[in-house]
Parts: sequence; structure tokens; C-alpha cells
Amino acid sequence: MANSQLWTGTATFTPGTATPFGFYDNDYQFQLDAVKVAKFCATRLGYPSMDIEMDSGSFFACFEEAVTTYGNEVYLYQIRNNFISLEANPNDVVLNNTVITPNLGNIIRIAQNYGTEAGVGGNVAYYTGSFRMTAGNQDYDLAAWASSSGVISGNDSIEIKTIFYENMY
Repeated sequence: MANSQLWTGTATFTPGTATPFGFYDNDYQFQLDAVKVAKFCATRLGYPSMDIEMDSGSFFACFEEAVTTYGNEVYLYQIRNNFISLEANPNDVVLNNTVITPNLGNIIRIAQNYGTEAGVGGNVAYYTGSFRMTAGNQDYDLAAWASSSGVISGNDSIEIKTIFYENMY
């Protein structure tokens, strides 16, 4: 059984040996913060009232993982933000280390579809029409009516948005 090391209350960060992967070992801010984070985490775990069976290297490894995970989340957020501006661009464009300037091109295209459904814009033509209703008849072929009125042709279809059913005559 291995001897577990107890936290001594102090930590020293040595670049090249302090973290498993060394992603940030040469980053001065990481070196300063790693010691602070180790002390903070030990305190949160109960030091000095309780013995902490972790050495500073374990805290540094956890901090390295936390910084990497946070960075990945930030980059994923940026990717999601930039996607709508980059959608439909050529696939062979290399955008590493490039600041993407957002544009509204695709947002407007998407908004047009919502405008169509709301009846306030979009790419769909609206037609109006009327027909006489027959007393005692509740079954009408609106596709046949639309075809005979010239609203649709062939196998096209219609979508009825509003029906005004009160007497207009």
C-alpha cells in the first residue's frame, strides 16, 4: 500500500514537473494561480482542521484539467456564436486564429421563414378569395375552388390561414 502524502499547507509550482501534461506550465499567470488554487481547494476541503490526503501536484493536475475544460467551453460557445455567420461558406476556408465578424445574413434568411408563418413577410404569396355557401351543405372542395380561381395549378396545394365565415353580402 502506498503512503499517502498529507497536504502541508504550502505549495511550490515547478514548471515541467507540476502538472501531468504541462499545457500551461510556462504561463506565468497559471503558475501564480496554481498555488492559490491549491491553497483554496485545501481550505475548502477542511484544512487545517482536517488532514487532506493530497499533495500540491494533485491540486495542480486538477487545476490544469479545470482550465482546459473551461477553455473548451468558451471555444464551443464561440463556435456556436460564429456558426450562423459562417454557414454556407466554402469548406476549404481556414479560419484558425481569425476573428469572425458577425453578420445578419443567415439570421434574416431564417427570420423570413418566421415572418411567413406570422403573415408579416417572407417568400410566400398570399391570395384571398371567396365563394358562395349553399344552405345545408357543409362539405366544400377548397382545392378545386382554388384551382378554378387560378390560385393554384396542377398538383399544387394551398394552406388556409384565415376563414371569415360571416355574411359579407
